[in-house]
Amino acid sequence: MPSGDSAVFIVRKKKFQASLALVKVSVDGQEVAKLGVGEMERVAISPGSHKISVTAGDVLQLGMGGDNSAFIAEKGKSYFFIVDYEQGFWNAKWTITPTTEDGFTSAVN
Repeated sequence: MPSGDSAVFIVRKKKFQASLALVKVSVDGQEVAKLGVGEMERVAISPGSHKISVTAGDVLQLGMGGDNSAFIAEKGKSYFFIVDYEQGFWNAKWTITPTTEDGFTSAVN
């Protein structure tokens, strides 16, 4: 990671629900990953305002909702997010939740 840059770490929870589906992750409108169950991605970012979005990764998930999270990155800091699948009675959606490094580590394991 270049000196002075920040990093975003994103992990998808290990769950059986929607295990065949991929979730598309975008940072500032640019796709950075398609995550399967338990997969993670690290993205270098510059300091400043950023937005992370998660959406359906393929046409088979048509109608499934997404989520986003905005944050301000400070120089040299790391930011951690957990992607999860939530299914209600009438709907299903991908969510993204900011977490701590410890929360991220426990989601990876």
